[in-house]
Parts: sequence; structure tokens; C-alpha cells
Amino acid sequence: MKKFFTSRYYLLLLVSSLSLLSCSNSGSSSYSEGETNEYTWRECDNCNGDGYISEVCPKCDGLGYSLKKHTEEGYSCPTCHGQSQKICSECNGNGYTPCYNCSNGTVRCTYCSGSGRKTTFVIDEYITTECVMCNGRGYQTCGKCNGDRRIFCSRCMGDGLVSCPTCYGSGGTKYSTEVIDGKKTCSKCDGSGSIRYTCPECDGRGKIKQ
Repeated sequence: MKKFFTSRYYLLLLVSSLSLLSCSNSGSSSYSEGETNEYTWRECDNCNGDGYISEVCPKCDGLGYSLKKHTEEGYSCPTCHGQSQKICSECNGNGYTPCYNCSNGTVRCTYCSGSGRKTTFVIDEYITTECVMCNGRGYQTCGKCNGDRRIFCSRCMGDGLVSCPTCYGSGGTKYSTEVIDGKKTCSKCDGSGSIRYTCPECDGRGKIKQ
């Protein structure tokens, strides 16, 4: 009987000790948790406490709309305006260029070197006579321009016009151009001109822990 009460006493003592230990651990953990949750907060500098950041819409550059355009196509040469030819730049449309061989339609006689006289040696003496090539004038008519002082333009062959280098004489080239005919609301910002997104520094709270 005595042994039974002794065992019961030790059992109660063990249960009491375990209960006290459990209460002690629970109190210390509650204290630690309360101590951990005590933070100091400050306003987020990135969003100025708003939690969101606004930026100019990159799609419409803050206008809130974009221009509606359509493409028009046509067939016309921008250089000759459909004429297929243009004025020759070599002769400015005259068909002639100044003679490069002379200045006034004549050239110096090469037979008498421009003197108009020719000296020859006959038997035992020198005889000077009038140059038979230039008739004593010392010059001859230019063989390039025949005295006209101008020659046909080598580029346009005297026509004054050349084929258009842009359309190769066809009179037209295909073109396309954009025409603005109105406005449409920007699909990215819905016409506001700006976009808002959550601040990455504070995750939209507007404040951060210190």
C-alpha cells in the first residue's frame, strides 16, 4: 500500500513539472513573437507613400491618342513629273556646247606655224612664199566646229533633253505615302497619357520597414 502511494506521488510530481515547463516555454515564445512584430515603418521614397508609380505612356508619348493613318499609292516620277525626259545638264537644254578646239572658230595654221609664209629650199637658195594652206592668213577654219564655235552636245546629241535617270524614260515610278485622317485613343494608357504600376520598392504598401 505504501509503495502504491509513493508511485502515485512521483507520478503527480512528474505531471506538475511537465505542466510548469510547458507554461514556461509558452510564455517565452509569446514574448519573442511580440518582440519580433514590433517594427518601425517609414514612407517609401520611391513612390512618395502612394504605393504606385506613374510614368508617361511610351506608346503615345503622353498624348493619350495616336494618329490614324492610311496609305495611298500612285504612279508618278518625282524627277520628270511624268514627262519621261529632263533638260540636259551638259548643255542646259541648248543642244550645243562651246567648241573645245577653238575660241573664235579658227585655229592656227600648223603648216606655217601661224606666220602665213612658208620658206622652202629650191636648188641652191631659200625661197619664201605665201602659205598655200591658209592663203597667207596664218590661221584656218576650225575642223571641229567648222567655224561655228559650237558643237553638238555629246550627251543629248543636240536634242537638249535626256531620258529621266529616275524612271529611265518610262514617265513614272510606283510610290506610296501615309495620309493622316484622324486620331484614335491609345490602347496602352486608355487615353490618360500615363501608366501606373505597383511600386517595386514597397510592393504597393506606400511604406517600408526601417
